Amino acid sequence: MRNIFLGLTATILLAACGSSTPETLERSGDWDLKSKTSHILYTTIKNQSIAESNSFNLFSGSVSENGHVEIDIALNSVQTNIDTRDERMKKFVFKTVDYPSAVVKTSLSMDTLATLEVGARQMIEAELAVSLAGQSSNYDAQFMVTRLGVNEVLVESATPIMVQAEDFNLGAGIDKLQELAKLQSITPVVPVTFSLVFER
Repeated sequence: MRNIFLGLTATILLAACGSSTPETLERSGDWDLKSKTSHILYTTIKNQSIAESNSFNLFSGSVSENGHVEIDIALNSVQTNIDTRDERMKKFVFKTVDYPSAVVKTSLSMDTLATLEVGARQMIEAELAVSLAGQSSNYDAQFMVTRLGVNEVLVESATPIMVQAEDFNLGAGIDKLQELAKLQSITPVVPVTFSLVFER
């Protein structure tokens, strides 16, 4: 009888105080990208030593409950901090009239992330499939996932993704930019980084 009483008492105390088991990232439901608190950046180098930061201001995306990730980047939202250069990027490099967006796809193991506690971080490796200007290319990527809250996660690039202009046949467009800007050179590879917040 004493053991039954102790067991009943413990059950009541747990119910009153709440379980100490950490909340988990439940697999049910999709996660939507919060663009206002997210960033996609790339760095260009001209004349061999002048680095400039560029970004995209408009993008959307989601992670499905089975781990499928898709991000759509509006190329017309490119921001280089020079209006004339923005227009040249759209016209000669991205050719946004024909190719208005870039699409990034990958897959994540939701089981791996399911036990991630609030405040905890985990390194993830995945292959990114990128479609841009009518071409496709794959990249090995490392990124850090941080659980910000019960229904919010942060996904950041752990290392830059090095994108070559020739991966998407952008060489002619870059040559045109170099000619118009009267530059000695534009490096045909750019490091891309990102910081993406997803919410369910």
